Amino acid sequence: MEFFGVNHSIPDGVGRAMRTPAGLVVHSGDFKLDLNAAGDAGLDFAYLAKLAQEGVMVLLSDSTGAERPGFTLSEQPVEDAFDRILREAPGRVIIATFSSLIARIQQIVDIAARHDRKVATVGRSMRENVAMAQELGHLHIPSGLLMDISEMSDLPPSKVVIITTGSQREPRPL
Repeated sequence: MEFFGVNHSIPDGVGRAMRTPAGLVVHSGDFKLDLNAAGDAGLDFAYLAKLAQEGVMVLLSDSTGAERPGFTLSEQPVEDAFDRILREAPGRVIIATFSSLIARIQQIVDIAARHDRKVATVGRSMRENVAMAQELGHLHIPSGLLMDISEMSDLPPSKVVIITTGSQREPRPL
């Protein structure tokens, strides 16, 4: 089995290429095609091209929203929007995102620091994932930037960013 990098909300996402007696099986895992991905090495297009030349017997692939035509925005316009919002917002900014989307959390932290705003995280999974990502070296938060939510009331609203967990708004059968 060989592993190759993929863009994903979870750091260090990988796909797998398995050489079996019956032929080459490729499992992408969940991924996003993003040439400007934030925070990870991204999809290894050269390796995938090499696999394609070998001939893939089975491709197992999963990408959220893949059944819809069109493209998902790259992370760069998202980062540009965060920068504009944190620069221009006169009050506190609350951003909901997946707690596993560490690259986006890093973007928010970096932009908050750039605009002299403090950051608090809300929600058990958000706090736990931020702590774990810091411990593993996937998330770098400057000293003094991250505060407990209870300390935010002492700051002017224009100096506050709150990151909380979100959802995909996926339809659920009744």
